[in-house]
Amino acid sequence: MSTGDSLINQGMALSQLGYTQYRLGEYLDAQESLRTALARYDEGGLPDHHERAQTLLNLSLLQRAQARFAESIESGTLALEMWHRLYPPTHFYVGNGAQILAANLEQAGRLGEAEQRAREALACFTAALPESHPYRLEAQATLASIQIKRGALHEARALMEENLAARQAVWGVDGLVVADDYAALAEVYAALGDPERSLEWIERERDILEEGLGPHHPRTVTALVRAGRLQLGLGRVEQARAIAALVDQEEVFAAPTLGPLRRTQARVLLGRVALTGGDLEAALEQFDRARRAQDALDGAHPVSVEVAYQRGLVLARMGRTEDAAYELEHALSLAEAQRHRVFGDEQARALFASRLSIDLISQELTHTHAALGNAAAALSAAERGRNRALMDLLLRSEEVLLAGERSGRLRGLRQAEEEARVAEVVAAQALRSGRARPGT
Repeated sequence: MSTGDSLINQGMALSQLGYTQYRLGEYLDAQESLRTALARYDEGGLPDHHERAQTLLNLSLLQRAQARFAESIESGTLALEMWHRLYPPTHFYVGNGAQILAANLEQAGRLGEAEQRAREALACFTAALPESHPYRLEAQATLASIQIKRGALHEARALMEENLAARQAVWGVDGLVVADDYAALAEVYAALGDPERSLEWIERERDILEEGLGPHHPRTVTALVRAGRLQLGLGRVEQARAIAALVDQEEVFAAPTLGPLRRTQARVLLGRVALTGGDLEAALEQFDRARRAQDALDGAHPVSVEVAYQRGLVLARMGRTEDAAYELEHALSLAEAQRHRVFGDEQARALFASRLSIDLISQELTHTHAALGNAAAALSAAERGRNRALMDLLLRSEEVLLAGERSGRLRGLRQAEEEARVAEVVAAQALRSGRARPGT
């Protein structure tokens, strides 16, 4: 065997080892193995080849799990380009590469590109695989997830209901694979403004995951966190507190596969529950831990906006107004930098900017609780896409601003009032143009 062949064989073995390490949650070891595999291919003179593309795809999956989205997109793009050079456009491997790249792009908020790749994957799998094949159903689920974020909720629901029927026919109603569809339908109904239906699907998902993977598995924890957020949004503090107690376990945060994003989201839930209960010190500690967890993310991420915003609220209620103002302004700058990634359109960005301005101003008003309540409700409505409710909340928040203007004690009032008015105008224009349907 030649030296080149020996190096290539070493690379193939390292690639398989790296993928196994990734699946076990040994991310640093997996990264070293996959990088070394690519280096061996280079040393062995391996050109475009199936094994090189597969190694790049495995590396892309690892980088996504580490929330290193820019790198995961780069690796996934290189793999897909290689698949295109090696195989016909409707080949299974092309579809697999397009599917993984679509999920990476979705995580990075590049929804237009993500949809294009998801449709490419679905077309490949439709041509090559039977209707109930897992890869075909996964491509439909990815497309549905993207459509949720783009506001095409009815298409998303139709895709997921079709997926669910196909998977239940093969795996029954309690299979681990079916849990993915329950999670997706929960997301659809939350976006449609039906939190009760969303909770029903999350509870079904959670039952399957606890039975099949255990109570401390990252997927189970993710379902718990989503349920806790919905319970808080519905004002069910005791239910949210009970869920938080299940999340706040040493075994949960010790799991290496929890990852920085899930870890941050779990800490945010614990902080919000503590804040709702009036325990400001505990809330601040959880948001500080959330910030340390988010530091491991690949650059800015939407969760960083929420961490800054929630931390600002805690500091405001502790009377640390200068620190609170800094945090809320930081949240606003993050939202501005990520406006397409966080909310997807200018209307939601304007609403968020207005909400933060209201919070900043309300620190110096006797209307503090009313302003913060309106702001929190506006965020909840924004997450559900209920545009009529958003406009009503903006108007009520603007009344708080006007009351503050009469008091003559506010810093930056004119600018904040202008942002609130801009948000109202943008929302109204969106409704008139048909981009946003009232009450959907």
